[in-house]
Amino acid sequence: ELLHEGFGEGLLDAEEILHEVEEAVRIEQITEFAGYPAGPNVADSEAVILVEGRADVLQLLRSGVKNAVAVEGTDVPEELIELTRRRTTTVFFDGDRGGELLRRELAQRGAADYIARTPEGRSVEDLSRKEVHDALRHKLPVEMAGPDDPAGQTEQVQPEPAAPTPDTPAVETGTA
Repeated sequence: ELLHEGFGEGLLDAEEILHEVEEAVRIEQITEFAGYPAGPNVADSEAVILVEGRADVLQLLRSGVKNAVAVEGTDVPEELIELTRRRTTTVFFDGDRGGELLRRELAQRGAADYIARTPEGRSVEDLSRKEVHDALRHKLPVEMAGPDDPAGQTEQVQPEPAAPTPDTPAVETGTA
């Protein structure tokens, strides 16, 4: 259908069609983990990324990240807490009040290893592919994030993020 409409009318070039097909395939890969929206690699990955909602999981899928699971609400469900205790966990919530409340709950329950932040005033679902990867690349260990730091990241200390080991990848990507 894309080929017929796009090439027939001269509206799309090959690169645009490839991008559209890749995005459609990634979006179709959304699954569930314990009843919550998730990427297809959450069940098998040694590392997971917790995000706030389904739209955030979709955005990470569009960006090639396949190991995200959505909390969907203001309380982190026990099923996801158990998952985070068995896996290396990165919290990637919006930089707003709701994201901060969820981040604090996970920190108090000992369920997060790393914290990634969105640029101020932005949501995970609004980030570009490059911004998603930059935020995840610059994640900080939970210990580096102060309790009064609303974004989950101290401004004074900007260490190089810990490189993921081959045994515990921070982000699982795949080609469509």
